[in-house]
Amino acid sequence: MTKIVKQTRVMETGNHFKNGVSSKDQRSRGNCKFFTLLVFIILFGVRAVAQDVIILKNGDEIKSLVQEVGTDYVKYKKFDNQTGPVYNMAISEIFMIKYANGSKDVLNEPAKSSQTKAEQVIQQPIKEEAKQEPQKSPNLSVIDGKVFLNGQSIKHEQIVDILTSNDMVTNAGATDIYMKGYSKLQASKTWSLSGTIFGLGGVGFLIAYLASPNSEYASLYETFGYTFCGASLICWIPANSLKSSGNKKIYEAINTYNTSIKSKHSSDVSLNFGITRSGGLGFTLNF
Repeated sequence: MTKIVKQTRVMETGNHFKNGVSSKDQRSRGNCKFFTLLVFIILFGVRAVAQDVIILKNGDEIKSLVQEVGTDYVKYKKFDNQTGPVYNMAISEIFMIKYANGSKDVLNEPAKSSQTKAEQVIQQPIKEEAKQEPQKSPNLSVIDGKVFLNGQSIKHEQIVDILTSNDMVTNAGATDIYMKGYSKLQASKTWSLSGTIFGLGGVGFLIAYLASPNSEYASLYETFGYTFCGASLICWIPANSLKSSGNKKIYEAINTYNTSIKSKHSSDVSLNFGITRSGGLGFTLNF
């Protein structure tokens, strides 16, 4: 008896299956990888904002990740080499540390003159018919939030040093006004950077949407794209407002300082004692 075996041939279509995976599944996996890459780029950009800044007494800034603040040294890693070695910086060289969360530690006050102008005038040596001219405070100018001394832009620490030294004599309060303006300008930079990151993310999602409008993730790309673009515009509103307000405060501080030194110079009075040519004692009053 002959046994008949029935064979069934399974036809494969080259376009529908490849290595057991449908072309639709392949597109889905590709879209998932693209979506994951975009999210990683955006999160990495946002992480770039979260950095500590070590401000040295000479005005230099170090972008870092602070590991430990001790009694004599600060341990940190460089922000652009977070897997690299841990560095030590002496506390005596650091003016202030600004942390990623907005808080700050002032480790050393700005250098102040050891003598006030009044003390310098009192301690001037008495000379016959001669008087040393007291050192006058320099005039400052400001353009778009930047402060200039003799036409040269000066750093934040130099500005604080000059204003603080003058406030010790005149009590003009220019330092407090300047610091308020400086804080607003720093906040403006943070908002601007956030707006830029959200804007780039929104553009990336919209490009993904336009590149594959029929993809199953197309609606998600479109939603994220418009959401991120909207967030970017929202960030730019406080950024511009803070920048304008900060520049006004900086201008007010420098104007207060310049006005105070003019009043101080115009009201300078000196009383000098000495020995006359005839051998007697005398004094002169200069104003």
